[in-house]
Amino acid sequence: MTMSVPLEYLLFKITIYKRVIFIVATISIVALLLRHGDFALGAVVGGLIAVAIFSLLYKYVLALRNIQIGQKGRFIIPRALMLYAIIGFTLFIAITKGLPVFLGAAAGIFSLKIAIFLELFRGERCQAAN
Repeated sequence: MTMSVPLEYLLFKITIYKRVIFIVATISIVALLLRHGDFALGAVVGGLIAVAIFSLLYKYVLALRNIQIGQKGRFIIPRALMLYAIIGFTLFIAITKGLPVFLGAAAGIFSLKIAIFLELFRGERCQAAN
């Protein structure tokens, strides 16, 4: 069974992926140039986790379209806790590898927020121009 997905959702998803990859690549290249390989490794791992988290969020948003209002709370809470557990587990493993890896992983995960805010800001700016 194939779910019909609006084109805007797919374009948003692709744009966020591209932005996260660009941000993480930039952070990693700068870290490598500054000879901080552990930080670069953490950033790449954090970026991969960010992409995975966004993929899960994307699936959840699509699934929410088909759930009745009274059922949404039971759907959202366990999934949100799972996302926090993934982030917490990733950062826990990263801190056991050292502070540079932890900071890099945190930066990689944070790149998702940056990518989303940049896209939302760009969208508002485009609407204001029209």
